[in-house]
Amino acid sequence: MGGVISFAGEIEAESDVWNLEVLAQAFEQEHDGQRKMDLCKKACELYQGEFLPQLSNEQWVIEKSRYYQKLYFGMLKYLLNALREEGDYRNMEKVAARAVELYPYEGWEIWQIDGLIALGRQKEAQEAYQKAASYVQEIGGFLSKKQQAQFRRIGGRMRQPKGTGEDISRCLLEAAPGQGAYACTLPGFSDCFRMLKRVIKRGDIRFGLLLCTILDGNGHPASSREYCEKQGEKLCATFQTHLRQGDIYTKYSEGQYLLLCLGVEKENIPDIGMRIDMDYRKRCGGRGGISCQLLDDGDTW
Repeated sequence: MGGVISFAGEIEAESDVWNLEVLAQAFEQEHDGQRKMDLCKKACELYQGEFLPQLSNEQWVIEKSRYYQKLYFGMLKYLLNALREEGDYRNMEKVAARAVELYPYEGWEIWQIDGLIALGRQKEAQEAYQKAASYVQEIGGFLSKKQQAQFRRIGGRMRQPKGTGEDISRCLLEAAPGQGAYACTLPGFSDCFRMLKRVIKRGDIRFGLLLCTILDGNGHPASSREYCEKQGEKLCATFQTHLRQGDIYTKYSEGQYLLLCLGVEKENIPDIGMRIDMDYRKRCGGRGGISCQLLDDGDTW
C-alpha cells in the first residue's frame, strides 16, 4: 500500500534532527564558553549518525545528511578542543571514541589516541594507533597533509613501558617475517626514504625508487576505485613473492604504489619492472599490466 501518512489534530511531535538544529542555532548565538560546551555535549549525545540511511540514495536525503553531519562535526570539534584545554582527557577520549564509532577513519581516532595517552592508557592507545596505521597503509596517500601531520605527531608520542632488551626486541622485530618485500605505511615509507637519502651521501649505498601504476585493459592508468582495490591485492602479492626481503613498498594512492629496492644497480632496475609486470599479468590472466617508472636512483632528487 502507498500513500502519505499525516497527523490528525493536535499531536505533539519531537525529532532528533529538529532538536539538533535548535542546539546548533543556540550554539552559534551563545557567547559563554561553558554554555557553548553544554550545548555541544547535548548535540553530540543526540546525534546518531547518517540521516535516514535506508533512503541514502535520495538526493534530498543526501543534502540533509551532509547538513546535519556538518553541524555535528562543527560542535564536536569545538567540544574536543574545549575539553583538551580544560585537561578533561577522560571525557575527551569518551566523546572521540563515540565519534570514531559513527565515522571511523575520519580523523577522530587522533583525538581518541591523544586522550588515551594523556590518561596513561598506553596499551589501548597502541592498539588504536595500530588499527589506524593499518587503515592508513590500506588507503595510501588519501590522508590530507594535515591528517598525515597529526598521525605523525601521535606516532611520535607513542611510548612503551620500561622494558628489558628482550622486551625491546619483541617490540621492534617482526613476529613472523614473511617472504618478499616489506609492506609499510606511507609515513613509514617516507621515513625510510629520507633516511636513505642521508646515508647515500656516504657512498656505497644503492637503491631505486619506483612508481608502480596499475593499468586497465587498454593500457591506460586505471581509474576505477573498485578495479584498483582488486588489482592492488594482486600487485601486493607480486611484491611479496617476487621481490627481496630487503625491499619496501607502500600504497601511495588508488592504483599507485611506491617500491624502494635496496642494493640494486641502475642498469638492473628495468628488469625489476619487467618481472613485476610479468608476474602481475599471470595473476590477472594476461589482462592489464603494471607501468614501472624510475623516480630516483639516489642521484635524481
